[in-house]
Amino acid sequence: SGGSNLLNGCDEATADDMTKNPELDLDWVLPTQACLVVSNAAMINFVGDFALHPLSGGSPGAPVVDDITDLDQAGPEATYIPASFGAHPFFCTVHGASMQGVIYVVE
Repeated sequence: SGGSNLLNGCDEATADDMTKNPELDLDWVLPTQACLVVSNAAMINFVGDFALHPLSGGSPGAPVVDDITDLDQAGPEATYIPASFGAHPFFCTVHGASMQGVIYVVE
């Protein structure tokens, strides 16, 4: 089925092309499956309740310490500006695969 190539349920070839959007809001609610392609230096605003839905970089069961994990999640919005090209997976540490996605950064 080729499903093993998916990262957090995403595949860059079928992700939503948001490269024309320098800034976008991502509703961080249950459920979330977000697969986005953005341009370098795009701003992604995660909007939600981070006390209920702690945002982490990586994949469920394989969290990584990165700039997504380190975002300020004290308010209703956490703004992410990717620091590098490539795939930036993220998920909710409480809900796992029910709230996840990947931000693909391209030139």
